[in-house]
This record gives sequence, structure tokens and C-alpha cells, in this order.
Amino acid sequence: MEFDAPPAPISLIYPGLYLGTSKAAANKPLLTSHGITHIICCAEEITPAFPGEFQYLVLPVDNQLEKSAFQYFHEARKFIDDALSGASASHVLVHWYGSDLR
Repeated sequence: MEFDAPPAPISLIYPGLYLGTSKAAANKPLLTSHGITHIICCAEEITPAFPGEFQYLVLPVDNQLEKSAFQYFHEARKFIDDALSGASASHVLVHWYGSDLR
């Protein structure tokens, strides 16, 4: 008997902008069902799950926040703005290791 894991949740935090976990970022059906086209990985050691299928921005933020995530704000903001202002209906997922630091 096979059990399907429930889909990893993501939260809409602004029109076209979602927040989720690395588990959500590795769930292709979940990503496509929400129209995700761009993914921001806020973690040093996470490798994009679907290179070539989504546009990625990987920010080298560590899980203990020893490096300030604020130093990447402008780069992330530009990536999000470029995605959301495009002609196509693009949606962005921002994710970390898990949901505890969201």
C-alpha cells in the first residue's frame, strides 16, 4: 500500500509571492499548481531541485543567521520585482531550510 505525503504548504504573502520550506521547493506538482516560475533559496547548502525548469536565485544565508540576510535584500528584491513585472504570469517562491525562521 502506498501513502502519498500531503503537499508541503506554501503561503501567499503578497500577490504572486509565496513563502515556503525547502520541502515545498522540491515539490514540482505544488510549484506548478501555484504558477511558481522563480525560486529564491535562502540557504547556503541547498541545491536547486529543478535547474533549467525554474529560475533560481541562491542566497548564501546560513541556518543559524550568523550571516545577515539583510545584505541580500536588494538582490532578492530585484529578482522578485523582475519576475512579477514580466509580461507572463510569474510567481515567486522564497524558501529557507524549514518554516522555523520564516
